[in-house]
Amino acid sequence: MTQIIIVDDEVEILAPLEQMLTQEGYHVSAFSSSLAAQAHLQQHSVDLALFD
Repeated sequence: MTQIIIVDDEVEILAPLEQMLTQEGYHVSAFSSSLAAQAHLQQHSVDLALFD
């Protein structure tokens, strides 16, 4: 399954994008904090990263 990480400090954008991609069948990890995203990336590999 394709692993996607999304990082955006605007939850109004982050939540709908995560929901849309999840409904399309992707495994999505979404973060509003760059530090949390960085910690996640140290433990997991991803296929696509979307940053704002």
